Amino acid sequence: MNLGWLQGLIPDHQAEAKNALEQRYREEASETQMVKTLAAAMKYPQDQAQLLTIAGRKDRHLGQLETLLVHFHGTIPPLEVTDVPRENTWEALSNSLRAEAHDVESYHELRPLLQDNPEMVALLEGIVETERHNKTELRELMGKLDPQSYTTAS
Repeated sequence: MNLGWLQGLIPDHQAEAKNALEQRYREEASETQMVKTLAAAMKYPQDQAQLLTIAGRKDRHLGQLETLLVHFHGTIPPLEVTDVPRENTWEALSNSLRAEAHDVESYHELRPLLQDNPEMVALLEGIVETERHNKTELRELMGKLDPQSYTTAS
């Protein structure tokens, strides 16, 4: 009996996962670029170092996302060089904090698409934990800065 018609009724989680991962890759690359630019605008070396550490973790996420994309036969999106908005540094940190919160939610939404592969779920959960850590560090950095003391990021 030919059940090919049944295949059309089963959601294509692989295509959905591939598309979502490609989108996450683009967003993560953009955020990484933004954090690196923001680090260069910081007044104090310890603040620069903290942001560069976060950017380094985000760079590792790109490599982990590449692993997931290869698994789902996706393509690695080209890295787009975009202008980082010129905004108050404290405001930029706030935007980065919101982006990290969005990242955690987005990665959680991917989990059901990967549930058939425990290794991929573990990789994703590791990324989520790191994103949470990034959120905490950004929040702490914002807490010690005076919003009025920072000028426009260059």
